[in-house]
Amino acid sequence: MSVRAVAALAALAWAGLGVARADLPPPPEVSPASLGPVVVRGAATPAHTFAKGLGTAQVFFDAASGSPEVALALLVLKPGAAVAAHVHADSVELLYVLEGQAEMRVGAETLTIGPGDAARIPKGVEHTARVLGKRSLRALQLYMPPGPEQRFKLQR
Repeated sequence: MSVRAVAALAALAWAGLGVARADLPPPPEVSPASLGPVVVRGAATPAHTFAKGLGTAQVFFDAASGSPEVALALLVLKPGAAVAAHVHADSVELLYVLEGQAEMRVGAETLTIGPGDAARIPKGVEHTARVLGKRSLRALQLYMPPGPEQRFKLQR
C-alpha cells in the first residue's frame, strides 16, 4: 500500500470520528537527544544478581535509561533457580525463551516453556517460575510500562 493510500485511509478514519485534519495537534518535535539511547551495549550493561544468587538480569532499557514505554532485560536463571510468587500491579510482562526450560504458574494455569516459546503475564496476575533440567534458562523479558525491572537493580 502506498504512503498516499495510507494517508487517505487515515483521513477517512479521522473523518468518520468527526475529526478534521486541522483539529489534530501537530506531531511533537523529536530530536535524537529526546529519544534516549538507541543502542545499549551488552558489555556495558551490568548483570544484577537475584533468585538467591542463581539468577542474573541485564536491564538494557527502562525508564531510567530513557525508555518510558517499555523495559527490556535478559534473564539468566541457573538450574535449580526459582522465582517466588509475585505480581506486577501496573505492568504486563512478556517473556521469550532463548534457551532452557521452566515451569511457570500464571494465575491458576501451570505450563512448561522452552526455546522459542513466549509467555504473556497480564498485569495484576500472580506468577512464579522455576528452572527445569540441567540447563540454564535464558529469556528476554519486557515490561510495559517499565517499573518492575527496578527490583533487579535493588537486590544485592
